[in-house]
Amino acid sequence: MANIKNILVVDDSSAFQMIARNELSKGNFQVFEAKNGDDAVQIIKENSIDLISMDIEMPGMNGFQTYQKMMDEKFFIQDNDDLSIKIPVIFITSLDTLAIRAEGFDVGSAEFLTKPFASGDLISSVEKLLSPKFPFKGLTALIADDSKPVRTILKTILSEQGLNVLEANDGLEAYEIASKNIKEIDLIITDVIMPHMDGEEFCRKVRFEMCEKEVPILFLSRLTDKERILDMFKAGATDYLIKPFVKEELVARMQIHLSSRQLNKQLEGKVFELKQVNKLKDEFLAICSHDLRNPLLAINGFTTFLLEENLDEEEQKTSLESIQSSVEYLLGLVNDLLDLRQFKDGNSTDLERSSMSIYHSAQICMESLRPLADGKNISMVLNSETGGRHFYFR
Repeated sequence: MANIKNILVVDDSSAFQMIARNELSKGNFQVFEAKNGDDAVQIIKENSIDLISMDIEMPGMNGFQTYQKMMDEKFFIQDNDDLSIKIPVIFITSLDTLAIRAEGFDVGSAEFLTKPFASGDLISSVEKLLSPKFPFKGLTALIADDSKPVRTILKTILSEQGLNVLEANDGLEAYEIASKNIKEIDLIITDVIMPHMDGEEFCRKVRFEMCEKEVPILFLSRLTDKERILDMFKAGATDYLIKPFVKEELVARMQIHLSSRQLNKQLEGKVFELKQVNKLKDEFLAICSHDLRNPLLAINGFTTFLLEENLDEEEQKTSLESIQSSVEYLLGLVNDLLDLRQFKDGNSTDLERSSMSIYHSAQICMESLRPLADGKNISMVLNSETGGRHFYFR
């Protein structure tokens, strides 16, 4: 049985708590309830909580203030000097405005659910956070922003999608990271105004200095000046979002760009596989051509020998036997190719191990080449040494 996850529902409305409790009971969750921020902090101190659903509009401490108190109470972990939320929080609000989103963005969160929501929305959001699907697992994103809280938010959102995240706190550091890893980077998200190197210059270097035309570059900025935005697109930007961004919009745009990137990578992989298959096919045909050519040359040589030489009956019989042996060898090769084709198509699984005599095979090979050797006055002798385990022609 899967581990039960503990969910804390913080809301001053008893009706909402009942709705949340009934909906979450459909999943493998244990629900704790708090009517205000102080109660929520106390419950977290006494219990292991996996996720919090928190109302924003509450008397006393509102949801954002409670969130801030949790930060002060150290319900977080340190990760590369960035504060990372240990307990994911879904903010619940009936006033989903840009101002509310901006306040949530400033305290370091971008996960919102608007009241009233449809049945199933809450449990869907909870399961998405606790058991992410990772649709873009294996892809890598580079974040360039001089704000640690913004990088933390972006890293959380990207990680939920399965991306490996590289971080830079300014354009120059982002440029150094991109210079070393540009072939592994699938998405770049960059601020515009940063110390040392701004986002526009960084974008130009990626596009024109590194000659990377395919990786999508998404700009995030509080700037709304149309001329500056146009300059960023001229520098090579793929898309643009204004801070504070709405998480759903960021994810939607990111998914469009990454889906295209993912498809291109899959196509590149298929092309590489086809090239490898064609290479193996060419090598296989070369080997087959060589192996089929030798017995044909032997047949031709013995036939010419029979037609041009005055042979006694015993010599004729030996030559005909050599021709027959070459024909049988050639037929065996053709049958092996047909069996291989049937096995590849799944029509035959009757493969049997059988022993063979290397010395006998060497004899057949030597005899098939003898007419060619005789025609060039070349002597062939088959020697075996060390108990018949080593053979060589002389």
